[in-house]
Amino acid sequence: MVDWYKYLREVCSTELLANPVVIGGPGHVVAIDESVVARRKPGNAQGRPVTAMWVFGGVDTTTKDFFKFFMQIVPRRDAQTLLPIITRHIAAGSTIWSDEWAAYNGLAGLNGYAHSTVNHSQRFVDPRDWGSHERYRKPLERLQGSAQEAARRGSPRCARLPG
Repeated sequence: MVDWYKYLREVCSTELLANPVVIGGPGHVVAIDESVVARRKPGNAQGRPVTAMWVFGGVDTTTKDFFKFFMQIVPRRDAQTLLPIITRHIAAGSTIWSDEWAAYNGLAGLNGYAHSTVNHSQRFVDPRDWGSHERYRKPLERLQGSAQEAARRGSPRCARLPG
């Protein structure tokens, strides 16, 4: 039984690596962000040490389909790591929303993307775009929570994500 699940995981991983999810396109807005999904809380000496894992992802905010997203474990959050992932998963001509992380600075001239940013130290989202952000906040928080829980349990699915 375990070998069957391992085989299916391998088939799914191979398929996703060969045919990456592509979201967005002209007229679509894709929100991107990175987040740490596994780390021991500061000051907590209990439990086993946990290596911090960063996940980078994006969601198409224009469609009503909440499953138009991608996520990938990344070793670093620099432009050299993130920009190839963006071009692999986000269609040309998309508008990309992000925070002001330095790795995103080259997006405006890349692949026909339009790039808008929000400065989180001033506000979490642009009030003019609140409806679009709020609509996706809860589903993304659930996805992030699931990924964090899987990482805490040491789930093989978390370890097998392409990255």
